[in-house]
Amino acid sequence: MRNLLIIALAVFSLQLTAQEGKKEGKKEFKREHTRQMQDLTPEESASLRAKHMTLDLDLSDKQQDQVYKVLLEGEKEREQMRGERKAQQGQKPSKEERLERENARLDKQIDMKKKMKGILTAEQYQKWEKMMQEKKKDYKGKRKMTPRE
Repeated sequence: MRNLLIIALAVFSLQLTAQEGKKEGKKEFKREHTRQMQDLTPEESASLRAKHMTLDLDLSDKQQDQVYKVLLEGEKEREQMRGERKAQQGQKPSKEERLERENARLDKQIDMKKKMKGILTAEQYQKWEKMMQEKKKDYKGKRKMTPRE
């Protein structure tokens, strides 16, 4: 009976360590994928995102072109912001700067919603909203669980 208990504990502990290794592999893959996506130009990134949306929302050619233009504009702004953050690396922003950035971010989100509502049909817009909510939920969950490096 005692030997059986020792064997069961050994098997159980091996299972736990094997599963942890799988999680680390997934995390490393996601990190590498993120690095590769950051190396893309704004045009390439907007093109990929527009194609993903075309597949998910079944966009027409006209809608795809309009979505690409909106996404390209956002990607260029994002690239500019990334450059500004790198220039200020190591400096902690003041309370006013953080408030200004947050207001600007929210204004951009509101503007994006308005533009998408004008481009997409009601059904497509609902599906897009649902996708954005799921993406937001996934991001918040990952942010809470992963330690900062």
